[in-house]
Amino acid sequence: MDNVSIINEDKEENINVSDTIQENINNNISDTIQEGLDNEPSLKIATENISLDTTFASWEEAEIFLEEYGRRNGFSINKYRISRNKSSQLITKRTFTCVFGGKFKSNKKETGNQRNTRTKKHQCPWHINLTFPEHATNITISLFANEHNHELR
Repeated sequence: MDNVSIINEDKEENINVSDTIQENINNNISDTIQEGLDNEPSLKIATENISLDTTFASWEEAEIFLEEYGRRNGFSINKYRISRNKSSQLITKRTFTCVFGGKFKSNKKETGNQRNTRTKKHQCPWHINLTFPEHATNITISLFANEHNHELR
């Protein structure tokens, strides 16, 4: 594209329009990609239901059950949060999430030389909370959000 002369009261400036457009594109590319992701149609996919009456004898049994459940339904599960009893250090609560849950957080301090890459994080709402109260004999499900916002494998 040709240079365009802009006349200002103080001086005449030559601006290369193609360089200006390219600079604006480069500065806003990540914002545009994020807006496109935010504006995607809302996808809601439910998987096989887990009854809230389901109990587990141990945390290992619960983890194995959830890993198999995820495999059967086409997604992976992350161990997300854990709470322990302060005195005995026994696990009292645990949250498991879909591997696509959460939002990407960059560890980079500078944004100038950061690569523009995709993330697998899609803020998927699927999660399950398990609890093992102090005087209980079994681990129980306290909350089950059975909805994904992405395609399953």
